Amino acid sequence: MKPLEPVKKVKTTLELPEELWRAAKIRAMDERTDLRTVLTAALEAYLKLPKHR
Repeated sequence: MKPLEPVKKVKTTLELPEELWRAAKIRAMDERTDLRTVLTAALEAYLKLPKHR
């Protein structure tokens, strides 16, 4: 069995509408998680959708 390799991460900066950021931040706190986890889950869900052409 092959040992698991650490997941490589990159740091990025996003500009979001303040109300969207605030709502996501509050929801993350309500769910006892952080905004990074919420955004990662949202991007993963988005990438599972079929491509629009």
